[in-house]
Order: sequence, then structure tokens, then C-alpha cells
Amino acid sequence: MLPRVLVISNDPFSKENANGRTLGNFFLDYPKDHLAQFFLNDAPLDLIDCQYYQISDQNLIDHFKKFKRVGLERKYFAEPASFLQNPRSSVRKNPLTCLVRDRLWHSKAWSTKRFWRWVNSFNPQVVLLQAGDMPYLYDLALIVCQKTRSKLVIYNSEDYYFKTWNYMLDENGHAHLYAKFHHRFCKSFKKAINYASLSIYNSEYLQADYQKEFPDKKSEVLYSISTWTPTPYVPQPGRFQVTYFGNISDGRADSLIDVANGLSGLGKPYSFDVYGSVYRDKDLQKLNACSNLHYHQPVSYEQVRKLADASDLLVHVESFDPFIARDRKNAFSTKIMDCLASGRPFLLYAPKEMAQSRYMTDRRLLYVAENKEQLKTILSSPPLPPKDNSVQTPEKQLKDIVDMFNGL
Repeated sequence: MLPRVLVISNDPFSKENANGRTLGNFFLDYPKDHLAQFFLNDAPLDLIDCQYYQISDQNLIDHFKKFKRVGLERKYFAEPASFLQNPRSSVRKNPLTCLVRDRLWHSKAWSTKRFWRWVNSFNPQVVLLQAGDMPYLYDLALIVCQKTRSKLVIYNSEDYYFKTWNYMLDENGHAHLYAKFHHRFCKSFKKAINYASLSIYNSEYLQADYQKEFPDKKSEVLYSISTWTPTPYVPQPGRFQVTYFGNISDGRADSLIDVANGLSGLGKPYSFDVYGSVYRDKDLQKLNACSNLHYHQPVSYEQVRKLADASDLLVHVESFDPFIARDRKNAFSTKIMDCLASGRPFLLYAPKEMAQSRYMTDRRLLYVAENKEQLKTILSSPPLPPKDNSVQTPEKQLKDIVDMFNGL
């Protein structure tokens, strides 16, 4: 008998959200009456038909300012993806705003009779917490576990615990408060991981880092999956189509321009189309000023698959800036598995120390460029689709999850 699982996360199960899609793909074949989710950020609930409950930051603010009721039960339906337009947060993320946000949730205004009625009616046996960088979600998950006597499992794809440096790139962002925020985060994280029955990591590289710090804690590795199935790749005569889709943040604009300039230097007809959200004006200006690529607004997940099928080469990039490369050492883009499962040639242009680069090279998957010279060499060679993409199916993933839960 599978346990009833309550998922606690920032983002809901959603096709149009990278974190929501990664988490949701784990539960595509899980019994829907055994699954519920508590989440914060809004997105279309278009992936899994289960029970939902939402409390957002703004909801709490409105509660204190306008005495509005906290919390809302949500239902499964495909909402319009209006949020796909270029998102610009009115509140910049920095140590001060994170401390204020933490204090807002620490008030426990979220802990209402209505919320507990929803939790108790579902009666969870396992609480699965998607690890983020906000301390209050760890505290909330512990409170739920203790009140419902359920087991805690942490799904962790982040290394915030080890980031003693200020990773919040707000130039006017109260950096002197970062040590205080990080101390607050580590305190909550330690309590949660010590209570947890299991930690699940998205790569063996991240798992190794946490095992050094918490050697006695049980852990497993569960790579993200893709629902895509390969389509035959037959190179077509004419213009060579290269496509990038995903967020254009954390210095990726410069790396995309490297790829564009590398393609231009080949002297062959090509088109390099870049789809994604740009969060900084200077990055948008750089992309628009580069005549060797075409920037487009983000498109829906269904459209992304169509673009992939029409491509000769899919590309993912990361920044080579030393600070960003260090900060994103354990980053593993959710779209890597989609690209590998597409049946199309795939190029990763990223520092060799990154987890996703190590994943590709350890499994000898084509193609990984760690500098401009390698990038030029790869772009000038005839592209081949991956022979062994190592991407798990939803059915295999479900079996792994069931085995993990049964072992609690």
C-alpha cells in the first residue's frame, strides 16, 4: 500500500514551471487520491489532478494589512499561462527581504483552522519537502510532521547550506545581513535533516557534499526524468537550426553570445533562436545587440517540444564567470533530461566543475564544451544524437520512489 504523500514546495506541480515539472514528473503515475500539495507561488495547475492548498507571501501581507483570510484550496485545471511574460519581481531578493519574508511566515499566520482541516482530512503519512533557501518552509514541514505523526523526506537539488557567501545578486542588497540570514537558514535546515527519515538528492555529486556534513543520515539519488520520447533525427538540407530554451539568468547571456559567435565563424547558413525569460535589462540589451542570434519571449512547454523536434542542435549554457560558476557548482538544469530524451543532438556549454557537466562527461554523452576552443570544434563537426541518454522513464521512476517510501 502506497503512503499518502503531502508535498510542500515553493512551486506547484506544473508543466510551465521548471521546479514544478521536475517534482511533478516523479508522481505522474502515483495514485492521485494519495497525493496532495501545499505550495506558495502561483502557476497553472495543469500536470497532476490531486488536492492543492496555497498560501502566498502576498496572501500573508494582505492578511496583516487588510485582514484578508489566509489560504485557499485549489483545484486541478489548466489556467492560462499569463505568467510566461517576462517576470519582474517588485521586491528584489536580498538578505534583508529574505529576513523580512522569514519573519512574516514565522508569525504563524498560516496556521489556521482551515489549513489544519485540509491537512487532517488528507491525513498524510509522508511529508515530502522540496528544499529551497527559505527557513520557514523547513519549520512548517516539521510542524506538520509532528502534528500528523508523518515521516519527513527532503528532496534536495540545492546547496544553500554550504553557501557562506552572499549568492543574492542584488547590487544594493544589504550584503552585511547575509551572515545573519545564513545562520537562520542553517539552524532550520539542520533541524529538518536530522528529523528526516530520508534525503533524496538530484545527483550523486550533491549527495556526496551533504554526506560529508551529515554522514549518518540516510540518502538516495533520484535524477529528474523526462516525459519526452525520442523522435528520429534526419538532417535536412539548408539552414542549420540551433535552439536554446530556458531562463536567461546568472550570466547565461554571455555564454549564449559565445555560441552565436561560434556559429557565425563557421561561415555556413544557420539560425540560432533563443527562447526564455530575461531578468536584467543589460542582458536583454546584449542579446538584442547580437546579430548572430534571434531572441524570443518564452513559449509554452508544448511549444518547446515542437521547437526541439524542428532543431538540428539543442543547446544549454551556463556562465563562466568565476563567482557564478562557484555558486552554481551543483546546479542541474531541469531541461537537460528533456534535451537528452529528444533524439536531437545536444550541446552543453558549461564549466567542467558543474554537476551537469560531470554527469555528461562521466556517462560519455555528446557534446560537452568547457571552453571556446572546444565549442568551436564541436560546432564544426557533424552533430549526432545521443546513443544512450540515460534518462529514466516515469514507470521506472515510480518504482524507485515506491521502494524509497517502503524503506522508511
